[in-house]
Amino acid sequence: YWPAAAAAGQYSKKYSLVAYDQLGKARTVDVYLAKNADSSWTASLYDAAANPTPSGSTPALPGGTPLGTATVGFNAQGKVTGTQVAGTPVTYTGPKSLSLTIPGASGGSVAVDLSSLTQLAGDYGVEGAANGKAPAAVTGTSFAADGTVYATFDDGSRLAAFRVPLATVPSADNLEPRSGNVYRPTVESGDIQVGFASQGGRGTIKSGALEQSNVDVSTELTAMIESQSVYTANSKVFTTGNEMLDTLMSLKR
Repeated sequence: YWPAAAAAGQYSKKYSLVAYDQLGKARTVDVYLAKNADSSWTASLYDAAANPTPSGSTPALPGGTPLGTATVGFNAQGKVTGTQVAGTPVTYTGPKSLSLTIPGASGGSVAVDLSSLTQLAGDYGVEGAANGKAPAAVTGTSFAADGTVYATFDDGSRLAAFRVPLATVPSADNLEPRSGNVYRPTVESGDIQVGFASQGGRGTIKSGALEQSNVDVSTELTAMIESQSVYTANSKVFTTGNEMLDTLMSLKR
């Protein structure tokens, strides 16, 4: 490491982070880390397109103006205690994030969270990710059991767009039936309580499923045949009785 490397225009380690502007265009942000002293590092962030890394053996910082610079302090456990923007006293009590403005008509702003950085006696390794993605077309939707509706994109990713609410009442049996297969709450049923699936006994949502009929066709068909047979047998009884009366009336004559 180089003590006071930032002051000498040098850096100790470098990491690149890919962010996306308002039009979905990928923008590479280079993060240069320079060790100032024990438990003190300076993070300088540059637009890679406008400020490429200088060539040569000396790890020099780019000559352009950085998007943002902050000094990061670590405690005895190697965790970030705070950050302080360059140009102010280093107290390490400031916010643990850095707001950047990427140049360009559609650049927008990027918030870089430094709170998860750690300083340990080991090999260097920095990992990070940025919110946002390259432009992609919506190809469909999908539903989760908790009612969340996701938009699926042609690149395989998906984004939560909406959550379907569910309503219930304390006494569903006392709802007032109305025309059109709908029900209206009454004083006996209680007021409507709106929530989400899997909460308060509201059940879950199944996507692409049809409600199964609660009528057993074979049982109902058997019962219909039995009823038809009984009706036919009873009609035969009446017919036979009528014929017997006709015969009796003929004998009397």
